[in-house]
Amino acid sequence: MSTSSSITTIQLARLIPTIIVGGWPLVLPSYLVQVAKQDIWFAFIFSSAYGFFLIFMFYMLSKTYPKQHIFEISNALCGKILGTLINAVLIILIFIALVRDLSEVSIFIQTSLLPATPIEFIIFLQLIVVLYFGRHAIQTTFMINDVFFIVTFTVSVIILPFVLIGQFYIVNLQPIFELSLMNWINSNLVMFEIFSDLIVIGAFLHMIKTPQIGKAMRTGLTFTPFYLVIWIVFLVGVISPITLEKLAFPLYALVKLAKISEFLDRMDILFFSLWFPIFILKFVFLFHALHIGIKHFVRNQQVKVINRPLTLFIYLSGIILFSNYDEVYTFTAYGFFHTIIIQSTIFTLWAIFFFIKKRKSIPGLHLSQLRASSQNLNMVTIGIYVAATVFILCGMYFGDFSHILANIFAFLYFAALTIAYYINQVQLNKSPEGGSSH
Repeated sequence: MSTSSSITTIQLARLIPTIIVGGWPLVLPSYLVQVAKQDIWFAFIFSSAYGFFLIFMFYMLSKTYPKQHIFEISNALCGKILGTLINAVLIILIFIALVRDLSEVSIFIQTSLLPATPIEFIIFLQLIVVLYFGRHAIQTTFMINDVFFIVTFTVSVIILPFVLIGQFYIVNLQPIFELSLMNWINSNLVMFEIFSDLIVIGAFLHMIKTPQIGKAMRTGLTFTPFYLVIWIVFLVGVISPITLEKLAFPLYALVKLAKISEFLDRMDILFFSLWFPIFILKFVFLFHALHIGIKHFVRNQQVKVINRPLTLFIYLSGIILFSNYDEVYTFTAYGFFHTIIIQSTIFTLWAIFFFIKKRKSIPGLHLSQLRASSQNLNMVTIGIYVAATVFILCGMYFGDFSHILANIFAFLYFAALTIAYYINQVQLNKSPEGGSSH
């Protein structure tokens, strides 16, 4: 596995939706519907705020420690002992995310598509693909992700609404803003479990050769809620919330309803042939990050012998740790609590040591860099998301008095997400390496 390649801004921007969507759509919507009913499309504010904080953190660290990944940066910031401990925790987090998503996809395939196939064989086949790409340069995976990003995300947003529009009932989304403030907060906290996977981007910081880190990550981050909200609206609009609560895999039930004519009624095969590579690509990215972390942990940058033993260990863990749907469902729905505590602790330690080192004048670190970091966050984007939060809160308050006002604030919320993505995509297209678009 080579790590000498570099990542362009557009590749970094497209990595973020793959990381988030690659682990989100199978199990989690079922739990979110139980919490927020038809209002689950308002569940992305807290997790987006976490994403913006992560952008700021990675931007400052990568500018201060260029050409170093997060494992090297942890050692440089926190010292050998504490840095090694943090790296061990990061490796465990990445490993758990990989096993969780691998088991989730495998259980889905066995339950819905191949009921007669042993789950051990399904996990084995996926890991064969992961091992194959894991032995090649990371740039190969990013190039493949570029292709499937356009095919999966763009085409699915255009085609699926078109084929489902005849079965879409706006009444399933009504009344809007019926959820309580506590349920809204709970639904947002659940999304942390998936957005927390963005920590894996830190493993590739040493490959980013352009100063557009913040701009690329911001574009990918604003695209993801925009994309997921479209899916959720159609999910709730086509299948009522009452029915969604009882479904193990709501997204699969949605695509099974898609058909163009009586002679083309198995559109679920088409859509999952588009989505499945995204799942595999996320596994490969996690595998690469895991490999980078282990190589740094054992202080050997040329370790190739661990590929097969690591794959075997992931295989056995996937079989043992998550043996059925209920275990995956419970961990995905309630694992956010531990994730928030662990990652918040790591971020706090990074921030403390960063500013301690800043006072000791790290070579190349100046106040102007911190100002540039703040500017790179693009206060316009943050302002738009703050406005989106205000729209939600106003909708919940005024929705009790007028359904028309509730609908208006819901529209303004979606408009804010759309504008935030559009502004950042335009800025990315203007960058030297951002000529291609989402």
